[in-house]
Amino acid sequence: MTMLNRQPVHTDQAPAAVGPYSQGIISNGFVFVSGQTPIDPSTGKLIDGDIAAQTEQVFKNLTAILEAAGTSLATAAPWCGRRGSSGRPASRTPVRPQ
Repeated sequence: MTMLNRQPVHTDQAPAAVGPYSQGIISNGFVFVSGQTPIDPSTGKLIDGDIAAQTEQVFKNLTAILEAAGTSLATAAPWCGRRGSSGRPASRTPVRPQ
């Protein structure tokens, strides 16, 4: 059995990870990014605004982490870990930023 090669991703352009987490991990050619909240990394506070403004901030944070890992949203494969009562994914519709 071989060990996986794991490299943490860090950028000051996205909120710091809380607890024992990383903003992202690069492993064997894949980048795994943690879930994000609408926190402005320059203030460390939740942004003001409606769901559209909050969603925009989340995608800014995701973009910053992916760029720190040397990739972008253009190459991302969206995945949601939530499952419906049937055990299947709750939604199969990918969400992409505009």
